[in-house]
Amino acid sequence: MPDISEAPISPDSSRGDRGPRFGRPGRGPRRRRRGGIFGLLFLIFLVLKLTGVIDWSWWWVTAPLWIGFVLGTASFLLLVVPLVIIFRRLRRRE
Repeated sequence: MPDISEAPISPDSSRGDRGPRFGRPGRGPRRRRRGGIFGLLFLIFLVLKLTGVIDWSWWWVTAPLWIGFVLGTASFLLLVVPLVIIFRRLRRRE
């Protein structure tokens, strides 16, 4: 029976089971997604609402969730719409 201590060590053995080979194919290892400041604010408001410390409407308790979405969408549109207009004008000139 061969001695296990003499087995060759593969170059990938140091990364264990978490390497890109076991993650998403072609995209590298998974990254952990975090809620950020809006998620943290939502959790704080939720705990305060459920414990009765604040008497806000549920719209305001969930506001960090939808305000974050609205700000992200508005920022995206403010960047994309002017670029589309500029590229269309440049195409007309050619």
